[in-house]
Amino acid sequence: MEFKNKSEKDKIVFISADDDNEVVEEKEKAPLRSDIGEAVGPDGEIDWDCPCLQGMTDGPCGEVFKAAFGCFVYSQEEEKGSDCIEQFKVMHECLNENAAYYLENIEEGGQEKEEGQGQEQEEQE
Repeated sequence: MEFKNKSEKDKIVFISADDDNEVVEEKEKAPLRSDIGEAVGPDGEIDWDCPCLQGMTDGPCGEVFKAAFGCFVYSQEEEKGSDCIEQFKVMHECLNENAAYYLENIEEGGQEKEEGQGQEQEEQE
């Protein structure tokens, strides 16, 4: 049984206990969570050059980010990442201290993307 709200943004799905057990079994078989994305390869190694990390490994907080993200990826705690709170606090402090650097990079990335889209539209016309 499924219910969708009017905006179609969220979806509520009701599952049985058996369905839930299947999900838990699948999760236990997988060494890493699937929602981490392409940054983690099938062998469990982190690809620090993955574009999905959006340059977070560069700049003044790169090493701090690697420590926090690596801790989360390899966390074996029942509540994934609960053993990484201190690393994420340090990363948060670093990002706040270097906000200008990261905001500049975010804005530059957005401008490049917008410029690229503008060129594509001109070429199509």
